[in-house]
Amino acid sequence: MNLLMSAINLARAEWGCDIPPLRVQRPKSPPHRERVLKPAEEKALLANSGRLRPVIESALATAMRQGEIAVLNWGDIDWSRKIARLHTSKNGLPRDVPLSSLAITALGRLERGEGLVFEMFAEAIKRAFGRLVRKLKISDMRFHDLRHTAITRYARLGLNPIQLSVISGHKDIRMLQHYTHLKAEELVGVMG
Repeated sequence: MNLLMSAINLARAEWGCDIPPLRVQRPKSPPHRERVLKPAEEKALLANSGRLRPVIESALATAMRQGEIAVLNWGDIDWSRKIARLHTSKNGLPRDVPLSSLAITALGRLERGEGLVFEMFAEAIKRAFGRLVRKLKISDMRFHDLRHTAITRYARLGLNPIQLSVISGHKDIRMLQHYTHLKAEELVGVMG
């Protein structure tokens, strides 16, 4: 619907097409996903993931997107600064991703070389992850939910929204809210 509306607006504004106003109500957006990985699910995923294990570990440690993980090159990792350089992120801008000790450990188990770190295209990661969760009968889990899980975990550690946005690459704190799934009972101890 948005694509169609954009095309119509472009035709009106740029090409001078006389298109009458449309009286069509856009459908409501579906609710944002709130799925985070449960400890037992994570244990099962990691125990059965084979070649996908370092990809899953890195996603949970860095909150990187599937496409960002797929294009990560060995030359983009600064081991001394513990930073991974993403030359192009979802918003089209480069960014540096801090590498936690978990991320360093996951990457350290791989044989360093030239080129891609994980040697898997984004679509291959998506399909392999889908097969894995179906095999393990983990319901309603997508690879992108690992990003939700990672961001939520860092929020539970007490990182503030600015720190979380550096990890996640979100430019808009409101979007970051959709990835941080804290529960009221988790905040009781923090509140005093």
